[in-house]
Amino acid sequence: MTCDEWFLLVFKKIKLQFVAFLKRGFSMAEQVSSSEFLQGEISKSIEKLKGKVESSKKKAVWANALSITLGAVITLTLGVDVSDEYIHLQKNLALAFGALLTVISSWNALFDYKKLWIRQKNTLLSLYQVQNELGYMKSKNDESQLDDVFNKYQCVWDKDSREWISIFKVQRLLVIMRRKMKWEKFCEYCQSASTKNCDSSDTSA
Repeated sequence: MTCDEWFLLVFKKIKLQFVAFLKRGFSMAEQVSSSEFLQGEISKSIEKLKGKVESSKKKAVWANALSITLGAVITLTLGVDVSDEYIHLQKNLALAFGALLTVISSWNALFDYKKLWIRQKNTLLSLYQVQNELGYMKSKNDESQLDDVFNKYQCVWDKDSREWISIFKVQRLLVIMRRKMKWEKFCEYCQSASTKNCDSSDTSA
């Protein structure tokens, strides 16, 4: 082997080692970018969900507080003794407060802010767990299970979607049942009214 051939062989080995080094560097860069992307997505989801959790909590507290307050006001309005000239005003006030209570209760039953708050809070805690797991994995410089963490992140949102759908179905079923009960009561009222009319006509005859 001549000197030129030996230098050529050494140069080829150095070139192969340099190419392998570059490939490892690009692979590590891709892994870091993937972990940073997942970390950013989790952080954005947490920040967005934290606002929703606080909003749902405030709405649940206000809806329950207004319902309790209006119920107490209606009781006090009807329980206070007033003179004959203010009886109509008392009844009108009680009717207005009762209508407002019905609107608030129906609105709260439709959106169910308390259950929405609990669902969002559970999702937020699950996201915190995924974020902690990702941070611990990055601290060990072991990103071999990055796909598993991403799958857990996806599962958190899948579970949240399923719970939202189940809550919506339950609320819709409750609305249908309430309408059915109101219709049955209306039919019973009509039947009792018709029976009374028939009895009064028989008596008059």
